[in-house]
Parts: sequence; C-alpha cells; structure tokens
Amino acid sequence: MSDLISINPAHQIHIDKMIRAIKRPQKEGFVKDILESAHTVVTPDGDKTAFIFDQEKILSWSGVNAQGLLVHEGYIEHCNYQHSTLMLNQLRATQHEEKIFRDGILSLTKSSQGKQVGSSEFTYWVYPHEDSFVVIQCFYQELYFVTTVEHEKFSLTSL
Repeated sequence: MSDLISINPAHQIHIDKMIRAIKRPQKEGFVKDILESAHTVVTPDGDKTAFIFDQEKILSWSGVNAQGLLVHEGYIEHCNYQHSTLMLNQLRATQHEEKIFRDGILSLTKSSQGKQVGSSEFTYWVYPHEDSFVVIQCFYQELYFVTTVEHEKFSLTSL
C-alpha cells in the first residue's frame, strides 16, 4: 500500500496515523507478526519488501467495517449481523463464474457514484436487497472488498 499512498503526497497523513496506531502497546504482537513475515520479492522494478498478511483477519475487518458503514448510513443499528466478505482482487479472471461476478461488481461501481472519503483513499457503495445488504468497499482505487450483510441480527440463540 505504501506505493499506492505515495502517489499523492497528501496521503502522508494516513501513513502518520498508521504509525501512531501501531505504536500503541496493545498492537505490539500485531507489529511483531508483521515484521517477522517480511521477505524480499523480485519485481520488474527491482527487489521489494513484502509482508504476509492474515487474509482471514483482513476479510473479518472489512466485514465489520461494512457493518459500520451500514450503521453510519442508518440501515442497521449495531455491528452484530451475519456477514460474508471476499476480496474482489483475488478472484481469478480465468475462472468463468468468478470473472462474471467480478465484472458485475465492477460495473456496479462504474454505473453509480459511491460515497468517497478523502480524494482517492476510500469509496463505498451500499445496495439494499430483500434479505441482505451488499457493501462494496474500494481502497486507493484498487483494492475492492464485497460484503453481504444479512438483515437478521446475529445471536447465539439463532445458532
């Protein structure tokens, strides 16, 4: 993401916020895990440092964030709804069904204007359906997450 952020010097504020956040004592384990995952990858632009991220945690965070957006927009009251998230960028263009799904989601983002936060940092779209909501989140005009959030609240009694 640092390459994406560095496109616009105005994004430096986000790097500063991230650095302050990871300096908190409760983030020590998270930072240690990230630093231990550092490795070098060879790219056409030369060697780069890469990190391994826990995809499950990222998808979980994106799902909770989608619920927060639904709360913000007044669709739901709390972030305790069943949800499912996928990262659109990970769908394979070689798989016919995944390509159709990906192209359909991207056409939704092009056919309606999303709500933008910042100049290009974050955009989101909310699509209510009969029994769920679909929330599309786009970070830095490149990283897309699609979350479905059920209308029913999640509770232990519904298990």
